[in-house]
Amino acid sequence: MTTIIYEDFVVDRQQEFIYSSLRDWAHGLVPWGEEAEQRREEEQRRREEQRREDEQRIEEERRREELQQSHHDEDVDPFNLEDTTWAAAGSRLQAECAICLKDFEAEDMVSTIPCKHCFHQGCISQWLRVSCVCPLCRRAV
Repeated sequence: MTTIIYEDFVVDRQQEFIYSSLRDWAHGLVPWGEEAEQRREEEQRRREEQRREDEQRIEEERRREELQQSHHDEDVDPFNLEDTTWAAAGSRLQAECAICLKDFEAEDMVSTIPCKHCFHQGCISQWLRVSCVCPLCRRAV
């Protein structure tokens, strides 16, 4: 049977910890004294910079969302598209919307762009937020 004396064990562990800490410090693995303070200050500066960058990114995203929402809410059509129902448009050459590929119904609200192609209002408004050309003939709108 082995008897372990607790006090000696604790003292041995403390000495081992001190020895390993000094060894790591001597090999440059653990900062000590002024070097540790400098590293803490650098880390604090990095965290502060990261926090500022995060705040700027969040603010930019918020502004972008507000801008998108304001554009979405606007009733003014910047492209001056002609809006009618599909039945009133009288354009029978196109049977489907080239953006969503769904057939036009008589009561569907469509927008006609200057090249005389017709699209669902929602489809062409989303398309024109991304691209300023007709999805069919690539003519500038």
